[in-house]
Amino acid sequence: MSNSNAFSHLTLEERRIILTGIVNGSTKTAIAKTIGKDKSTIGKEIKIHRALTHKCRMPLECNNFRKCAFGRQCTLDCPGLSPFRCPRRDRSPGACNGCLGWTRCRFDKYQYCPEDAHRDYRAALVDSRGGVNLTSREAEAMAAVINPLFRLLQATRNWAFLKRPFITISKMMCSMKLPALLSWTCAARYPAGPPKRSPRLTKSGQTVNI
Repeated sequence: MSNSNAFSHLTLEERRIILTGIVNGSTKTAIAKTIGKDKSTIGKEIKIHRALTHKCRMPLECNNFRKCAFGRQCTLDCPGLSPFRCPRRDRSPGACNGCLGWTRCRFDKYQYCPEDAHRDYRAALVDSRGGVNLTSREAEAMAAVINPLFRLLQATRNWAFLKRPFITISKMMCSMKLPALLSWTCAARYPAGPPKRSPRLTKSGQTVNI
């Protein structure tokens, strides 16, 4: 199939083709060539939207659990620990749909459902394009906190928290005492107020106030 839709979103029909490839035990590369996508797209699609349908009852997924010589007290520092790795589940195609050892397997089982994956995709798409969920009062309250900060930045061209690495922008933005904190730090740094810059002489001989 051509790669004309290589950069378009996955459709429900393409997700059903992915399920068919998983059931048949096809590799991610083969599935990607069938629908004209990159193999990384197929891998991310399966990994994100596969669901855990059976949880392993063992504390850890160990190959030596049945013949354990340490009383099956599974810990990460156990000398007999042999982590279980399923080539079908953990590598390619990435899910357990169509596995012949489904009934005998005692480890974690993941299944991919195209309908559920497409529904989750549509929900995430609508939420991302819906804009910011804010009321007018919440937006005005946010603007009342942020606007003085930008005015202060234009006046001093140097915020005090840039000199204080232990104060992050996210913490300050989330703090309700942000204006008081900035006024305290600026007052401590500039007791007589923000310094005034001297005029700068341009090439044409004119002076410009910075």
